[in-house]
Amino acid sequence: MRHLSVRQVKLPGFTRLSRLMNSAFAHTGVTFIRADHARLRGYLADDRCRCWAACGPRGALCAFAIAYLAEDGTGCIDLFAVPEATGPGAERMLACVERYLGRRGAHSIRVGCLPFMRWTAVGLGSPRCLFFLDHGYRNRAYSLNPQPYMVNAAVQRFRVPPRVRQWQKALAREGVTFGRPIAKHKRSAADFAETCFGEEAVRKSDNPFRKYWPNYRAQILKALEQGPPYPIFCAFDRDTVIGYVGPIRAGEGRGGFGHPYVMPAYRGRKIGVVLFNLCVDLLRRWGAEVIPLSTGSENTAQEIYAGAGFTYRFLGGGSLQKNLRRC
Repeated sequence: MRHLSVRQVKLPGFTRLSRLMNSAFAHTGVTFIRADHARLRGYLADDRCRCWAACGPRGALCAFAIAYLAEDGTGCIDLFAVPEATGPGAERMLACVERYLGRRGAHSIRVGCLPFMRWTAVGLGSPRCLFFLDHGYRNRAYSLNPQPYMVNAAVQRFRVPPRVRQWQKALAREGVTFGRPIAKHKRSAADFAETCFGEEAVRKSDNPFRKYWPNYRAQILKALEQGPPYPIFCAFDRDTVIGYVGPIRAGEGRGGFGHPYVMPAYRGRKIGVVLFNLCVDLLRRWGAEVIPLSTGSENTAQEIYAGAGFTYRFLGGGSLQKNLRRC
C-alpha cells in the first residue's frame, strides 16, 4: 500500500478498530482473539497509553498500533494490520511507537502483554513473530517450551460423548455429582480454594505452576462474593467441593473459563474428564459458539481438551522484547 498516512489518535472509532483487529487476526488464523473493549476504552483514556492509526488514500483504517508505558518503565506494544498494510506500512508504525516509548523513558519494549487484551501471546513461527524478530525483538520467554493455544470453534454442535455420560452415572453411584455451587456449598468452596491454592499449598508444592495458585484462589473467592449459583462449575463428593473449573463466563457468542483442577486424592477416576465436558456443555447452553484456551506443553489435560472438540491453533509462549538502551 503506497499511499499510507500514519497519525497518532486518542480515541479511534471502536467499530472500525474491532473490524481491523478481527481482520488482522483472521489473516493469521487466530480468529478467536478479541479485545475487551470496555477495558480498552479505559486504557486509551489513560495518559500512559497512545495509539497510532494508518489510513489508506480514502481514509480506510488499515493498521493500528497501541503503546502502553507500565509503571516499571517497560513499554508494552501491539500492532494490528490487514494484509495489504504489512511491510513498509507496519514498519513505519512500529518506528513511531518505538520513538514515543523511548522519549517517555522506556528501557525495553514487550510485544503483547497489554492489560486490555485477553490473549497476548505471539505465535511462534507466525508471520507476526517473524516481523518483530526482523526488527530487533528477541524471545525472552522464561521457558523454551511452547504454549499450545486451542479452540473449540463449533461449541453449538458439541454434545457430551456417551462414554462421558457413562462415567458420570458411575460416579453418581459413588456420590460424586457436578454442577454450579449454591449457598450451602460456599464454605466448602472457600475451603477448597485455601487447601489447594493457599500459601501452605504453594510452600509445600514443587508444581512449576504454583506461582499462579494465589491467583486461582483469589478468583474462586471473588466468584463466591456473587450471588448463588456461583460462576464456577464444580465436582462434589456429597456436598464437599473436590474439583472445579472457573470462573466460567459466556457472552457475545464466546465462552471462557479459568483453571480446571481436581484434588489429588480424587484423580484417576475420570472426574476431571466429566467435569470439563459438562462445563463445555453448560457454556453451549449459555449461547457460546467459540471457546478458546491455553495450556502448558506438558499438561496431560490436553487429551481431555482434545476429547471435548478443542483443536490446536498455534503455539505461543514467546515473549518478544527489545532493549531500547542497546539500540
